[in-house]
Amino acid sequence: KVPLKKWYRATSEILPEWKVYLNKIEGNLPFVIQEVVKAKVPNMTPKMWITQVEKVEKISDKQVKLYLQIFTGRTHQIRYHLSSHWLPIVWDYLYWKEDKQAMQLTAYRLEFQNPYWHHDTMTPMTPQPVLFCFSKRGYPPYLPIHFCALTRKIMRAN
Repeated sequence: KVPLKKWYRATSEILPEWKVYLNKIEGNLPFVIQEVVKAKVPNMTPKMWITQVEKVEKISDKQVKLYLQIFTGRTHQIRYHLSSHWLPIVWDYLYWKEDKQAMQLTAYRLEFQNPYWHHDTMTPMTPQPVLFCFSKRGYPPYLPIHFCALTRKIMRAN
């Protein structure tokens, strides 16, 4: 059982010679990219990386929007998987083209066990990028801001 499930949205470039791979993904949804990777950072120990492409939306002839879920949370996992499979993220300065604009990769859904009622799960869903809170009160850094506020309300009520 995964304690924290994460879904992301990425806009990727499509070059003509890479359309074959995109067609392979679209014909086999959900498409799982699973491989042992020896990362450059933060350590070089080979580990299994698993990313699932759940949905593909064509934006234009040159770009697609991919909806992804990750099952392992490795540093640069989505960026590496997409670029190494010929679908680099738009404005990814490390794995594609350097640009001053924001990289087109955002978390849009998190699912985790409710810390107060362990039989419940909490699933924030938002069309906007998820904003994260970092609190001195000990909230985990992955809780979205509106859930930190909800958690504080629940704590005050009890």
